[in-house]
Amino acid sequence: MQEKATKITVDCVGFLGLFSNNNEDYAGAILVTDDQGIPLEFRYTEKVKPTELQKTLYGKTLLTNIGVSLCGVPLIQAIETRPNFVLVNNEILLNVRKNSRFPVIFIKSFSNDNAHSITADDVIAWENQQKNQNGQLPLQYTTFPSFEADLAMVKEALTSLSSNFNLFEPFQRIEKALETVAQGK
Repeated sequence: MQEKATKITVDCVGFLGLFSNNNEDYAGAILVTDDQGIPLEFRYTEKVKPTELQKTLYGKTLLTNIGVSLCGVPLIQAIETRPNFVLVNNEILLNVRKNSRFPVIFIKSFSNDNAHSITADDVIAWENQQKNQNGQLPLQYTTFPSFEADLAMVKEALTSLSSNFNLFEPFQRIEKALETVAQGK
């Protein structure tokens, strides 16, 4: 007899994002919400602005270093509210799974197959799909390699959670919150 993967009931979920200002500087943030999308905890990093020397030395690994080492892992380790799982807005952030106590899942819209991070188009596509397909989820899920079991654990919870609210929308809230912080309001 084959055992089933342990399924997760959703009490709260984390939304971890990496945001950039025209690829000049970067900031990370995590928003932990309840199963209705109501904020429970919010943390963010200061802006990281790589120098030209760092860009040259890190090359293609620069964004991974910023997103994972300087933003993602410190945020995951700093939160006090333990989410059932964390959704990320950039595929690079899946790398935080190696340092996380809970599953980390990247979601993207079926309508935006070539995207590596969540965009406003994903939010619109989600809303249109919900109206047109009567509840079918226009999502693709990705996990960090060797953590594929995470997906089996959270897939049912994601389906349930997505009936409560748009899973892309919290990333927009995080981005607006970071803008507010940057303006000193």
